[in-house]
Amino acid sequence: MQKLIKAFSLLWFAGALGVFTVLLIWGRLILEILFGPDFVSAWGATRSLAFGYLMSCLFGMAAIVLNKMGDAKTTAKLFTAEAAMNILFNLLLILLFGHIGAALALVVTTIGWKCSAVWIFYRR
Repeated sequence: MQKLIKAFSLLWFAGALGVFTVLLIWGRLILEILFGPDFVSAWGATRSLAFGYLMSCLFGMAAIVLNKMGDAKTTAKLFTAEAAMNILFNLLLILLFGHIGAALALVVTTIGWKCSAVWIFYRR
């Protein structure tokens, strides 16, 4: 089971790395083609969200594994803490940075809970 989870995590990360690279190189063009020139200004937020997703994939499936190990209560606490932190960070960062602040808030809280899940997983 451990080998299977590791293989899927690596596959998941490789796919995310490919998408991240494409977005990093051609993101502005993709936004303009798909959504029009008005959405090119969302490039900064798109880049931040793509980076956050890449980092999320890097940490693998720790939360899923914690649930399968019978630790759903811990996972629920992590999700609750992430949601609360996300609301607080959004309140602060949207005022300071607008839509990029919202993207950064999501990225920071997602990476935070993924790090916490990995840390808890390896402690047990």
